[in-house]
Amino acid sequence: MLLKLAAIFMLLHGLIHILGVIAFWKLGLHDQYSTKILGGPIAIDIGERGTYALGFVWLGVTAAYAVVA
Repeated sequence: MLLKLAAIFMLLHGLIHILGVIAFWKLGLHDQYSTKILGGPIAIDIGERGTYALGFVWLGVTAAYAVVA
């Protein structure tokens, strides 16, 4: 039972990472996108290509969580 709960938790956590893919690939419903990460005084502008690359990283994390689940 505990193993099934852990698997469900891992799967749900992985699905939440889809939000990162949506944000970085600009699939959301709003027009306010930024190419900066780490906010505040240490914000780093990764550019347009960087956001798409980071979206692929989030997609890989989503797949990894699904495999673990």
